[in-house]
Amino acid sequence: MRHEPFDSLDEAEEAIEHGGAIDVAIMESTRLPRLIEAGVLAELNFSHIPNFKYVSQSFRDLNFDPGNRHSVPNSWGTTGIVVRTDRTAQPIERWSDLWRPDLAGRVVLWATQPRDTLGLALRSLGYSANSANPAEIQEAADHLVELAPHAIWLEEADSSAPWLIEDDAVAAMGWAFDFWALQEAGVPAAYVLPADGAMLWNDNFVIPAHSTNKDAAEALINFLLRPEIAAQVIEANYYPMAHETARAYVDPA
Repeated sequence: MRHEPFDSLDEAEEAIEHGGAIDVAIMESTRLPRLIEAGVLAELNFSHIPNFKYVSQSFRDLNFDPGNRHSVPNSWGTTGIVVRTDRTAQPIERWSDLWRPDLAGRVVLWATQPRDTLGLALRSLGYSANSANPAEIQEAADHLVELAPHAIWLEEADSSAPWLIEDDAVAAMGWAFDFWALQEAGVPAAYVLPADGAMLWNDNFVIPAHSTNKDAAEALINFLLRPEIAAQVIEANYYPMAHETARAYVDPA
């Protein structure tokens, strides 16, 4: 088996759509409706994935893939704010705090996560991160334009941690993995679930329609859903999985 990381979800989508040598991919849920509509994801044979029984009911049959015809829930988590607590005298507790003048030039955002970035702007204005209201979306986009020149935009990186550890950044849109990187570096840090609304995400296993190894791909997904294997994945990346029983196998240390 060969593991091939992508620099961005856009790059992964491109490979799925245009015949890249991929048999199993992990995709964020917001990307799935377009890929399903484009017909580039295979329909799954769940007789080959009996360990789907361990997937939490909370993550099944969601609106982006009714019946899980094309996807199997994998990991999930929140998008929040990673803060260098020793670099700011004022607490950072809300998305709206990122617009504060004292943080200008010291806030890290992800250029490769436009949906989440727009979502934080929507939440900062009191709207749903999933708003489909054109007026709300435009207001949030305009609000984000105000912040854009005062932010550090990441385009080719897999973590915001280096900017918080080595550079002068104070706060970053980020995930638990980024926070743990700061913890391991021994710097004062906090992971904040914003009072104006954190965002939930989940990743999913998918099989490209062009895969010539579909049976083997389904066998791999089934293997990764074994409780003891899912627990090893949780321990490796610090993210929970959409799995009913894996937690019992996680080393509490």
